[in-house]
Amino acid sequence: MIFTENTEFEHNVSPCRHSSTSLLFVQLTCTEVRRKKIRYSNMEPTSSPSLPDKSIVRHSGYFPLNKPNDVALEITRGPNGTTAISRSNNPSSSNYYSLHCARNIWLILLRFGLFNDECSTIFHDIDTAITSSSLIGRGVIIEVNIWKIITKVYSIHYLRIQEYRPNPTLEEEDNECVICMEDFKSGEELAEFPCDHHFHKACILKWMKTSHKCPLCRFLFYRH
Repeated sequence: MIFTENTEFEHNVSPCRHSSTSLLFVQLTCTEVRRKKIRYSNMEPTSSPSLPDKSIVRHSGYFPLNKPNDVALEITRGPNGTTAISRSNNPSSSNYYSLHCARNIWLILLRFGLFNDECSTIFHDIDTAITSSSLIGRGVIIEVNIWKIITKVYSIHYLRIQEYRPNPTLEEEDNECVICMEDFKSGEELAEFPCDHHFHKACILKWMKTSHKCPLCRFLFYRH
């Protein structure tokens, strides 16, 4: 059993409601989504109900966009689709962006794994949401959701075998083979499935003579 991994980003930007002040705010949520797919022989990768997505919120918070007495920025889109961020000639506008505030958001996006051009696109979408909103000129909160989707595609040709190493942080059932009902011992060979379940190598080889499904979750690990 081998796997490949790829990462892609998706985002959504929209004005959601008034803020309690005249300032602009961004409600930023960065969520990491871990997804698993299975490829049997030469078939296209497919999802399985036994392998649900796992989502983890890596960052969530509110950020003001226009901070008084700070350097003002504005966002422009060039004819070739590029985004430029520069000092604003109209810092009195209610829709300018504070250098300090924009930098904080930008650094969070970079730490989350986005590249500079992707950050520029998100800031442009924020600007579009503000200028096209009926709430322009008033305090508004812009909701920004970003998903980092990490997809592992498992190609099942053989079992992945590894030696067991005791881990006190694991749940009790994760340290036991449900086929023979015996605890794993250090150095024993275990078979690992894409569904994250482990079994004694000898036990699962016997099991596979009569079944091609995981003993715990019924995940189909082999298909003719």
